[in-house]
Amino acid sequence: MYKRKENCIFSDKENNLWIGTDLGGVNIAFFRSQKFPLSAENYETRFENIFAFCENSNKSLLIGGLKSFQEFNPETGEIKVLNKSFPNEHILCIAKESASVFWLGTNGGGIIRYDKSTNKSKFFLSNAVGGTIVCLKIDGDHLY
Repeated sequence: MYKRKENCIFSDKENNLWIGTDLGGVNIAFFRSQKFPLSAENYETRFENIFAFCENSNKSLLIGGLKSFQEFNPETGEIKVLNKSFPNEHILCIAKESASVFWLGTNGGGIIRYDKSTNKSKFFLSNAVGGTIVCLKIDGDHLY
């Protein structure tokens, strides 16, 4: 990870560690090797300033960061840009409500409810009322 600031750590269902960094992209430690090898897919340079991960039901990862919200399929290497309706928001955290609905905490933009099935987003809160959200948790029918 070579002198890069780590912003977040995520452990997927296979116990692999995904680390989001400033300018160092995504670093992965595979459970079986317990090392952080440089990836053949250049995850370290394909992503910049990563703050959040969330595992999706189709084995893809949602990745949030500086003006980015993307879906990444580690098996195929495919990346889908999901933040077309909010391209300037910095995504700091992601909470999964269902297979298609995600809540995103932003740096100054409040909370975004994103529906992946319709590609629609809705903003909640504002810069004046708690606009920076660094952690979200869904418990039952409640978002904290």
